[in-house]
Amino acid sequence: MGLFDFISGKDCPEKKEVKKTVLSQQTLNARGAIRYPVNDIPIGAIGTIVEIGREGCRLRKNSAEQIDPPDITFRMGNKDVRARILWQDEKFAGLEIVGGFEDPAFILKNMKRIKEGTVRPIKRLSEDCIKGFMAKDPFSLMVNLMAELESPNTDMDKLKSLIVKFPDLIPVIAIKAGITKKEVDLELKDIDYAVKRIGLDQVKQISSEFIKARGEKLESAESKDELRDSMKVLRTVFFASLAPFFGFKDQEGLANNLLSLEYKGIDVITSRGEDTPKAKDFYNLPTKIYSEMSRFYERIHYGRDTLCINRIYITNTRKTLLGLYDGYILAHMALNPIYTPDPDIKLSLTKINLNFSYIVYLTFIASQAIIEKDRASATILMARLLRTGMAAEKLKVFIETNISEINRIIADIGRKGVLKTPQSGAAFKFADYVPNEVHYDKFIKNFKDFASIKRIAIGYEDEHYAHYIIGKMLESEDIGLNSKMFCVIPCENLASEDLQGSAFSFFGIIVFKNIDKLNSSLLRSLVKLWNSFEGGIILTFSKYSLIDFNYKDLFVLLRKYVVDFPSYFDDEKIYHKMLDHTAAYMKPYTEGITINATKYYGGIFAMNTVRGSELLNTLPGSPDEGGEPAQKAKPQGYSNIGR
Repeated sequence: MGLFDFISGKDCPEKKEVKKTVLSQQTLNARGAIRYPVNDIPIGAIGTIVEIGREGCRLRKNSAEQIDPPDITFRMGNKDVRARILWQDEKFAGLEIVGGFEDPAFILKNMKRIKEGTVRPIKRLSEDCIKGFMAKDPFSLMVNLMAELESPNTDMDKLKSLIVKFPDLIPVIAIKAGITKKEVDLELKDIDYAVKRIGLDQVKQISSEFIKARGEKLESAESKDELRDSMKVLRTVFFASLAPFFGFKDQEGLANNLLSLEYKGIDVITSRGEDTPKAKDFYNLPTKIYSEMSRFYERIHYGRDTLCINRIYITNTRKTLLGLYDGYILAHMALNPIYTPDPDIKLSLTKINLNFSYIVYLTFIASQAIIEKDRASATILMARLLRTGMAAEKLKVFIETNISEINRIIADIGRKGVLKTPQSGAAFKFADYVPNEVHYDKFIKNFKDFASIKRIAIGYEDEHYAHYIIGKMLESEDIGLNSKMFCVIPCENLASEDLQGSAFSFFGIIVFKNIDKLNSSLLRSLVKLWNSFEGGIILTFSKYSLIDFNYKDLFVLLRKYVVDFPSYFDDEKIYHKMLDHTAAYMKPYTEGITINATKYYGGIFAMNTVRGSELLNTLPGSPDEGGEPAQKAKPQGYSNIGR
């Protein structure tokens, strides 16, 4: 049975098990087809084709006069095309192609494309460099020992080899076991003797208490600054307060252990020789620590971002945390839908991971609102918290109670400063953020209709800018999504596991990024979710994937809900606004240098190409210590941009 049969419900044995949600009969796309902007294709005296699709095309007329008769024939590519004029005005005409136009290669060849450059990092931070840091990092040694101490199936050889790496632990075990040897070092055979004398459980308990005490001293001694301490305390307090709203129980302490490691990627970067002063100064605000721009900055500077470095660290120290780390990455996706995880990372979607991700996402927002005093974040935080079921009158009490607890702990650890209740600002209005332009007006209307239709599929040309704007829409008041609980799923990073509807039960909106990159093995479960999920589903895809040709069965499901992200080729105001947004987004990361967006007016460049070019012009190209040498300080793809 093919996927189309499953979509249509034919001969489907699982049909009875699929809960059908009642979707609105309205559609977002009356045309039901995708039109692709193409470079001018003259077809004779009547005009030039400027858009092509499977079912029709758009003609720019050479004359304002009416074209008559309505049935025309012309040569396009190597084929004779028969078409019928459905409408026309003085400038354009809409044509229906009789029998359809089944030549995707011709469309792809002639499509208008934005200019994209390849980001090649200044330096390359190798995995060996990261492991080298771990070998010298006392915290990673403690994590390894704790993992073995907590394991129900103890590997004695590994346990002994780890214990002897802590000389201060040796006399503690020796005294408890009655060992009176004068040697400085406890030998492996002496640990065996200690186990025989007092038992393995006692040795593990002694070691565990020692490591916990050492960890507290180490964190206190190595604390980088007050910001890190404040963020750690806030994260711990808020996470514990929010977890019950999502039925999340951290009985084994995995969430706390994982969150305590979130700075490891930053520690690796800030430990790198001559980069250290600059890197330490860089991470000076919660937004710098959690921003997608920081991840982009790190990839250009080091070839890996801190989320990727953290994952390597956890893989080599505490593999039991890897599953939950998927949720941590998804928390960053919710905060920054524009973020693109490393392609080698595969994510599992479980209810635990997804719920964990939203709690962590809220702690990110809280840190920006409370520590950084960011009013926009405070507004978002309040709107999101109300959706947890908390009564409006109790929300302020909830926030103040948490801040009081944070201040108490900060005082107990000897830090100065008092955090205050965040002050919210005016709610973000999306219509004021984008150009007053007909294509954006239509796009905004599509999203307002989405509130009742609950399904939308967005075709884009510039992946990163499209998802940047979708992130803004999720925060906006006038679109009506700022109070919804949501998650953002990068399809290309999904493990080959079914998409279980029950995993998303807490969410009102699911955003599936890049549905055209979804593993084919997941299509069936996506269809089930599309048909049964009671909340809203937003899908995005690249127009360059020709989804209607290359994913025909999927397109059958989506076609009524497909809308175009406003194209740079439709109106130069759309492109110019993207450049303005990019310049504003980058301002905190360009060392005070103001970006002159007008130098990119000579072409149509992707958002990533613009910001990659600008960052490479402002970052120092210092040699990589212990890493793989970069081929060039500036990627060839950016060599002629803005010149």
